[in-house]
This record gives sequence, structure tokens and C-alpha cells, in this order.
Amino acid sequence: MLLRSPSTPILNPWKPYFTLILHQIPKSRPLIGVQWINMMGALSGSDLSVVGKRIPRMARSVGSCFGSWDGDNEEDRAETRVHDREQAGTDSFGGNPFSPPQSHPTPPPVTGFYRRVLPSPPAIDFTSFDGQCLLEEALGDGTMKGFCKLISCHQTQSELTYCGLTTLAIVLNALSIDPGRKWKGPWRWFDETMLDCCELLAKIKTNGITFDEAANLARCNGAKVKAIRTNESTVDDFRKHVISCSSSNDRHVIASYHREVLKQTGAGHFSPIGGYHAGKDMVLILDVARFKYPFHWVPLTLLWDAMNTLAIRLPRGYMILSK
Repeated sequence: MLLRSPSTPILNPWKPYFTLILHQIPKSRPLIGVQWINMMGALSGSDLSVVGKRIPRMARSVGSCFGSWDGDNEEDRAETRVHDREQAGTDSFGGNPFSPPQSHPTPPPVTGFYRRVLPSPPAIDFTSFDGQCLLEEALGDGTMKGFCKLISCHQTQSELTYCGLTTLAIVLNALSIDPGRKWKGPWRWFDETMLDCCELLAKIKTNGITFDEAANLARCNGAKVKAIRTNESTVDDFRKHVISCSSSNDRHVIASYHREVLKQTGAGHFSPIGGYHAGKDMVLILDVARFKYPFHWVPLTLLWDAMNTLAIRLPRGYMILSK
């Protein structure tokens, strides 16, 4: 084995290229790394820009023609970042690889509302621990029989004023009433947009519907309706109807009430009643505005007070729908 003498100089493999290139570099402008590599490849007759390999970046001016493995200025560091992103497939510049890093624009502020906090008391969130306990006890008492049919057909109102239409569609489907006309494709199924036989949807979208209009729409679509205003009944009568319907699969109660009495935001509202808890004397409101409030239990007497409010000079009330 031949050992090199310490005094023997180390041959620089790049020296021939440096000698040639020094005579061809315009002294008025420096060469960046990519141009340097391309010129060297052309002079040597070989391609030195091998994909997947790091090639030493050369000096940027005639006065310092020495190879450099380190980013000695900002443009070199930018080139290194671009190379790393290209190797990882995450180049985000989308253009000039020597462009400065682009900062992401600040997203616009979020507007509007994501639900409301349910005022509790007086309401109890259906999904809370207490709400689930009430559900289990009411199921044991047999006053949640209509719940399964209602929940299987439940939907969220698609317009802010469609609470009445959505409630009717839920109950009509829960009663398995055939609408007699197509909804989508070959399927017959009640939807809010199909309940326009008595009032134009454009008008309902602006003003909503009244208690009487909701009752008429239910009748027009094949349901038997018993509409009762609070001035025609008592809270005890209301309780009897709720218990009777909650213990049956073929009758359901719809409440027309004012949210303010329940300490909720909004005004007049329609929603079906999903069940009754005898021990607490509470009803389960299956609120169709699920973007605003979840299902919740409220005292029956308080719901009565919410129904016993005026709408167009007449008190609100409740209706019993059957097939």
C-alpha cells in the first residue's frame, strides 16, 4: 500500500473546471449555483445535476471561486429549502425557487353563531347526564313510545322560518302517511318543500306559518288533526293529551309556543313533543332548530305558559295528529 507523503499536495478534481470557467465568467455579473453547474456540465460534456444528489454550490463571484457546502447567504439557504421541499414533494412556492418564503394569508374572522347555550334551568339538555336519566325513567314508565318513530324521521329545519313545515313533515312521516307524490326520484316522502298546497313557500320563507295554517296543511296532507288553543283547554287537559300520545305509537303532539318564556332567544316556534316524564312532570321537546338548541326537557307547566301567549291576537296552543 502506497502512503502519500505529508508534503505531497492534494489534487483538486475541480481545478480543471475552475481554470476553464474563470476565463468565461463575465466579470460584470456573478453566477448563481444552478448556472454554475450547467456551465460546468456543458464544459465537461457530462450532466452534473444528478437528481437526488446534493451538488456543492459554487461561489457567487469571480473573486471567490471556491466550492461551498453551507448556505453562506440568504439565497443559498432559500435554494436549500426549495431543494428539500422538492425532495419531499412539498414545494409550496409554485414558481421561482429563489422567491422568498410566502406567508399564509390571515383567515377572515368567523362570523355568525354556532348554536346557543341552552338556558338551564328551566330546560335540561337531552344529552346531558340528567337528561339521559330522565329518558331512562320515562322509558320505564312507558311514556316514550312515540319517541322512536319521531326520532327516526326527525330533521333540522332548512330555513329559519320553516319550523312549522319541518315539524309537520316529521310527524307526517312518523305516522307513515303516504304523500301520494314523489319527493326524489321514485320515492314518496314528506319534505318541507312539498307542503305548499295552502301557502306559497316564498311567503312562508318570509313570514312563517300561523297555528291555523299549520293545522290546515296537516289536514291537506292526510292527517287527522285536533287543534286546540290554550283558551279552549286547561293545563290539566294538556297533560292528559301529552300522556296519552306519549304512550301511543299512532298519535303525536305538536306544540306552538313562544321561546322567550323558556328563556330562549327567538319568538314563535313549532316543535313536536317526544315524550313525558311523570315523576318530574316534564316534556321532551324535539327542537327542529337543532343548529340553535338541542333536544331538551322542560316543565310541562312552563311549556303551557309558553303556549299561552298571543300570536296575531289569538293564543297559541297544541295540536294532536293521527292517521
